[in-house]
Parts: sequence; structure tokens; C-alpha cells
Amino acid sequence: MSDIRQEAGKRHLNAGEILPAGVTALIDTVGDIDNRDLFLDVGCGLGNVVAQVAVQTSASKCYGIEVRGDVLCRGIQLMKNDSLIRKYIAKINLLHGDASTILLQFDRPFSNAIIILAHHRLFEGHI
Repeated sequence: MSDIRQEAGKRHLNAGEILPAGVTALIDTVGDIDNRDLFLDVGCGLGNVVAQVAVQTSASKCYGIEVRGDVLCRGIQLMKNDSLIRKYIAKINLLHGDASTILLQFDRPFSNAIIILAHHRLFEGHI
């Protein structure tokens, strides 16, 4: 596997993750997440948040969108090698794409998302 590199001057393309304790706090704040709920992480990076929500909740599906294909591919490889995550892999769907070009409110499956995480601190202004 090759290293994941951060691109100088392109903060919106840098991969960074929310710590597991932060994801647990998010889940606790949202409250009861059941099998009618669909979770979406815009700018999911490696997909750690998506995987944690899949493991810790009853959400029917957990989606992630990531613009950097190298980061997304690494995340998928790591999930396939993790015995715990493999048990939940049917709930997880990570997609390579630019969220600014997707009509999230209209395009399925995103339009069905009940819980959306868009940790936008590093996104470009137009997103």
C-alpha cells in the first residue's frame, strides 16, 4: 500500500478524521438511530466515521462520499481487513465523488438520508 499524502495549499483535500469519542458523542446527541435511518458522511475520508456508525447503531445503511480516490481506496482496504467491520460491511457503502456535483436532496440514496454529517471546516467555500 502506498502512503496517503496531504497536498500543500489544498486544505479541502486533506484527510482528517473525527476521533471515535467524537463520533460516540454525535451518536448520543442524535439519539435513537434505528433500522429506518440512513446515515451519510459527506467528505468521509477513510470511512472511519461511517464504519463506527454502522457498528454502534441500527442504521439500515451508512454511506460515505469522498473526493479523494486514494484515501477512499485505502479506507475500503482497511475495512476489508478488519474482522469486526467485515461483520457490518453490508451496511456500509463508500462512494468516490465530489459532493458539490451531487444533488444530495434529490439523488438517491442520499435524498433518503436521515442523519447527515458534513464536517465542513476544511471544505472549499462553494460547498
